[in-house]
Amino acid sequence: MKLTENRAYFLTWAEASSAAAKGIEESLGLRLPCAAGIVDGSYWEVAFPSGRMPLSQLCRLLVQTGAPEKVWAAALPDEGDQAVTGLGRELSALLIQKSLRLAGCQALPTPEGLWLVAAQAGGLH
Repeated sequence: MKLTENRAYFLTWAEASSAAAKGIEESLGLRLPCAAGIVDGSYWEVAFPSGRMPLSQLCRLLVQTGAPEKVWAAALPDEGDQAVTGLGRELSALLIQKSLRLAGCQALPTPEGLWLVAAQAGGLH
């Protein structure tokens, strides 16, 4: 058995919310209040408690974060919706990692906050 040591970072939900808001401001130039947290069981996301994000801004955010196709598919709303109330788990994780200048992390939610664990050795920068 080969053991690999990786770094892990823990963010409270307030810190994760702040990192997401910072990422949105850096990417889109918008100050948008964010609330990261568990939505249902182990599903978590960054939501917008005071409003919605228009589809045009969501698409810009997906481009700015360099989101892969699977993240686009998960983040885009159901047919006909022109705005979203949250980013979904995959885009939320990508946005927080980008804001904190981390890469290659697995996001693991807990009731207290969010663990960001390197998915591979040397994955954190």
